[in-house]
Amino acid sequence: VYAQTLTFYMVFGLLASTALSLFAREILLLLATERYMGANPVIGILAMSAVFNGLTYIAATGATLAKKTWPIGATIILAAIINIILNVMLVPRYGKMGAAVSTLLSQAFMPICLFAWSQRIYPIAYRFGHVIVLAVGSLFLMGLGANMQPSNLWLGILEKSALLLAFIPAAAFLRLRIS
Repeated sequence: VYAQTLTFYMVFGLLASTALSLFAREILLLLATERYMGANPVIGILAMSAVFNGLTYIAATGATLAKKTWPIGATIILAAIINIILNVMLVPRYGKMGAAVSTLLSQAFMPICLFAWSQRIYPIAYRFGHVIVLAVGSLFLMGLGANMQPSNLWLGILEKSALLLAFIPAAAFLRLRIS
């Protein structure tokens, strides 16, 4: 059950973050004023950060079941320190993009450390390979979407929808393989 929780969470979390990344511009055009259009490049990064933040809870499952939870608090504190250091280094030079990358890296640090710790004290048969393939595929689609320069809004929506639809069969294929 725990292993499937990881897979389901990542399928839906990555699908949502990929969709937010691909359609950030269109969402901002629909819901915000021109002032907020500058947020477009960081939406996907922050959405992926949220996925990693949620992944932290799944990563802590083994430690929680083993009743050895001190690394959870220590990891959160370390991630906060990493975030502060990265913000000091990246924000002056890269602005909001530096802040978004700092958040992504510090949020990714937590589940990586907690999975490593938890697997040593309470092994769970997670399918990390499938999840990594999905995450790389999601990042690839986000990158393709970020580099698209559609000639008009509707063509862009159509092209980005096609990219997002490419995620669904890949996720379904990986889901079938772990059942």
